[in-house]
Parts: sequence; C-alpha cells; structure tokens
Amino acid sequence: MAGVSLRKISKVFGTQTAVAPMDLEIADGEFLVLVGPSGCGKTTTLRMIAGLETPTAGEIRIGDRDVTHLEPKHRDIAMVFQNYALYPHMTVYANMAYSLRLRGMDKAEVEQRIHKASAILGIEALLDRLPRQLSGGQQQRVALGRAIVRDPQVFLMDEPLSNLDAKLRVQTRAELIKLHKRLNTTVVYVTHDQVEAMTMGTRIVVMKDGFVQQVGEPGVIYREPANMFVAAFIGSPPMQFLRGRTTREAGGVLFQGNGFALPLPAFGEQTPIRDGLVLGVRPENLELTDETVAIPTIVDVVENIGSEALIHGKTPDDELIVVRMATPETVPAAGERIQVKPVRGNLHLFDADSGAALALAKIKTNG
Repeated sequence: MAGVSLRKISKVFGTQTAVAPMDLEIADGEFLVLVGPSGCGKTTTLRMIAGLETPTAGEIRIGDRDVTHLEPKHRDIAMVFQNYALYPHMTVYANMAYSLRLRGMDKAEVEQRIHKASAILGIEALLDRLPRQLSGGQQQRVALGRAIVRDPQVFLMDEPLSNLDAKLRVQTRAELIKLHKRLNTTVVYVTHDQVEAMTMGTRIVVMKDGFVQQVGEPGVIYREPANMFVAAFIGSPPMQFLRGRTTREAGGVLFQGNGFALPLPAFGEQTPIRDGLVLGVRPENLELTDETVAIPTIVDVVENIGSEALIHGKTPDDELIVVRMATPETVPAAGERIQVKPVRGNLHLFDADSGAALALAKIKTNG
C-alpha cells in the first residue's frame, strides 16, 4: 500500500487546459473521490496517475517513488474501467489470472490469489463461466477481482458503476465500501455522481473546468461549500439560491429579495452588509409557513415519492425553489400560492459575481 502525491501536475491539450496545476496528497489507505461534471478534468487526472497520460508539468509520486515518466506496468497500480473490458473468450478464472501469468507468477500463487479474491467478492461459483454468461453486476465483480489479484499499491477506478442499473449501483456501492475496509488499500475513484462521492469517499475533490473547487470530507463539503458551484453540485436536490442584499436591523441581519425580506438573526457581526449577495439554503432546511415574513412562492410541480415530497415553485424573481417535505399527504397543489422560510440547518451567503462563500450561519431551532 502507498499514498499518492500530485505536485503541481497539469495537462494541456493544444491551447486547452484540461487540468490546471494541482497539488493533492492522497493518504495511504484513503478512498479519495474525484467528482464533477463531464469535461471537468477528473478522468484526465486519473489517467495521469495511471500513466495513460503524461502530465504537461508537475510530478506524480506513489509512495516514495517518482512515477511521473514510468510506464503503467511499472507503477504497481490496478485500474477498473467503466467498460469491464473482460476477454470474451476466456473464463472468469482465466480473465483474473491473465495479468499474473504475464508477470511469470507460478501456478500455485496464481490459484491462491484468485481463490482469495473470488471469496472476497462472492464469485467462487462463477470461475468456470464466460463473461457472456454473467450479469452486469457479476461482470463488474470479475473486473474488480482482476484488479484485486494483482495486490497493487493503488486502485484507480473510472466510473465503474455507471453501466449498472439503479438498484445494482446501490448494492455494488455498498460492496465497494466494504471491500475497501477489508483491503485497506489506497483508492482513487472518479465519478460524476455526487451520491457516489458522498457515500463512498473518505475525502472528495470537486472539480470544474480543470480546476479544483474544494477538497474535504463529504460532510464538510455538504455543510460548508466553498462556492456556489460546489453548493449546487453536491446535494440532491441542490441548494436553493435567492438573490438580494443584506441590511442590519435591531434584531440582526435582514436579507431583502424581490418581494420579500427575511430576518436572519443567526448571522453575526461579521456578516457582509451590501448588495450583490446570494442566500443559499438546502431544500430540507425550508418549510411551508403561514407567516407573512417569508418567501412568496407559486407551486409549479409536486413530486410525491412516498416517504417525502419535493415541492417545486417559483419566487417573484422567477428563481426556482424546492422544498423537501417529510409529510407528503399535506402537500399543496400546483398553482397554489405558498409562503416558504428557512427553519433549520445552515444558511449561506455567497458573492453574486464570484460565487465565493462569504458567511455561514446555523438556525438551531425549528420555527
């Protein structure tokens, strides 16, 4: 096992910067997730670690070795791709044994490794089958097994669950978490799915347009996003944004938008008082109210999903707003006028131009 160190690595294709200079330390045994939309540079970063792309600048170290210019086979890594890439004419056993035999490993050691990995993944009964005789989830386990038998210092995984259906994704996600705990090997995992990132990662790296936006533990990134992009990308439904200005009143800070004014007593003396601000609040921290000091909203769509309901509406500024309700039997109808206010959890103030987080406060009670 080993940690991974990225020191000012970057990648430029022609005139386009795919990955801006990045410094990142990945601890030995950590499960680090690179997450972001398509084209953000996460897969390019992974491919540079793997040796499939050469950095334009910078240094990559695995453990105490500089591997920046080493071939992939000399890096002691194993990669699991979105496409399982199993050899269709080979049995599961042969697929898992292939790389070991190329390295000249003796037959007894190959067999021992394969049976150990197949026991971990629960695929002992599949060793004599061909890939076409397996389900998608079983093929994914075989691809993981092929990586595990190599006993690498680092696992690199590029969206390995994207080809699975929703139910199987949840199941395999849980299996990967348990597998990491059992093997305690360093994992660098790429996904565009923020739920995967939140549930699997020890830490998350959020990327956009080749730049790292924020690095941190999942809970910290969710509660304290560094900017509006991170706030909107992490969380489903995303954080809601209301544009306006702040003033200081006798009872504390007042946030004024188009057609509403919200008292925000949770914010302290350091709160910026000016125009050009955005108030951010998560859907689960909003609630319907009879009070007039609230955000007037017209209900657009109601999604009732059984255990909860998501109420989509529009404010006087045509800002979209979503309220997550835990009592779906009492939801309003489409077209109804309602009043909404933040009642719990974190509130955020962002700069409207740069998107940077400026202040954070917590409402500690309901009501």
